[in-house]
Amino acid sequence: MDDKIPGLMNAVELVNASIALVQIQQANAPSADQARALQRNLLRLQTELAVLQAELDAALHDGASIQGPSAAQVARIDGLLNQVEQATQASTAVDDAIALTGDVLDLATSVVANH
Repeated sequence: MDDKIPGLMNAVELVNASIALVQIQQANAPSADQARALQRNLLRLQTELAVLQAELDAALHDGASIQGPSAAQVARIDGLLNQVEQATQASTAVDDAIALTGDVLDLATSVVANH
């Protein structure tokens, strides 16, 4: 298994966990502005997930041109995944979930932009 595959798998896991967090927060009756921000982040997360999944699939099928996340990005993925999992377990405020999923989006976009 190439080094890029675990990093891509972790990125996919992070985005999936963030999608779950957004969906939980949407059920918590957020304000109209919060609902719009959550929906915007959800749509962007789903888009990034599709791109990351396609890159993972290509890497699994010997995609030599797929770079995968850098070591710094892998460390950031691990840290954010931990934060998202904690936020999912706790009663996280909607604004905090919006900010956290925004951080995930920034990271996912940078991983995708590696290519």
